[in-house]
Amino acid sequence: LYPKLSLKGSLLSKGYALPAETSYPYLEENNKFGLELSLPLFLREARGAWKASLLKIRENRLDQNQAALGIRNKIQAQFNEAQSLEEQVGLYEQYLAASQRLYSGEQTRFEIGESTVFLLNSRQSKLFDVQIKLAELRTKRLKAGAGIWYAAGLLE
Repeated sequence: LYPKLSLKGSLLSKGYALPAETSYPYLEENNKFGLELSLPLFLREARGAWKASLLKIRENRLDQNQAALGIRNKIQAQFNEAQSLEEQVGLYEQYLAASQRLYSGEQTRFEIGESTVFLLNSRQSKLFDVQIKLAELRTKRLKAGAGIWYAAGLLE
């Protein structure tokens, strides 16, 4: 929107100490000065550049908002996963306690002669499966907790 003023000049005068072999006639006689003033008459170009810069600023803000929303969604997803795994761990801990009671009950029945080795091994196998699954869920829960910190940018 502002006018442009350009001053150009080239002062070439006689008296340069040049070797005799070289002949530069433009060094002896030509002097060049210039002044250029430009003012857009209709300001279309300036307004267009101004509007383009405003649009670029708006685009950058929208990109920034989109990135912030993506980060917020990623953090929320990690939090939901951690919360879900926390609930699953609680349920599996109850399931483990019930499996241990069933196994000890089956062991008592085996000792008094009302059960078989097959049933006792079956209860023990289920108990081991529940313990393994509970350990896996606890590991996933810890990883999900670390994922929250990572998604928030607090871990590298």
